[in-house]
Amino acid sequence: MAYDMATPFSETITLESGQRCFLAGDASGQAGWSIDDFLLIEIQGTAETKRFIIGTTASVYYKGNLVEQLGTTGSNFSPDDIDLTPHLPKGEPVKLTISALDFVGIGHVSDLYLIIR
Repeated sequence: MAYDMATPFSETITLESGQRCFLAGDASGQAGWSIDDFLLIEIQGTAETKRFIIGTTASVYYKGNLVEQLGTTGSNFSPDDIDLTPHLPKGEPVKLTISALDFVGIGHVSDLYLIIR
C-alpha cells in the first residue's frame, strides 16, 4: 500500500503540435526536482489510460498489470529527465493526474511544476 504525500494534481490538458510537456522544480523549467518514493502519472484519453511511475520503488501493479517505469530509477531529476511529450496525444484533451506516493518512512517531494511550452 502506498500513501499520498500531497493532494494529487489533476487537470485536463491539450498538447498542441510543437509543444513540449515535462516536469521541473521551478516555474521557469530550469530547476531539478526530487521524490521519495515515487510519482504515479496517469494519462486518461478517450480510448485508454496510460500509467507510469517515476522515482525509486519496487514494482508497482495496477489491477494486476505492471506499471511502466518512466525515466531512470532514482530520487533526483533534472528538468530534462522526465519528458511526457511522447506519451501525450497532440490536439486531443487528456486528463493528467500526478500523485506523489510513499510506501514507508519519511516521504518527500520537492517543488514540482508541469511545464508546457
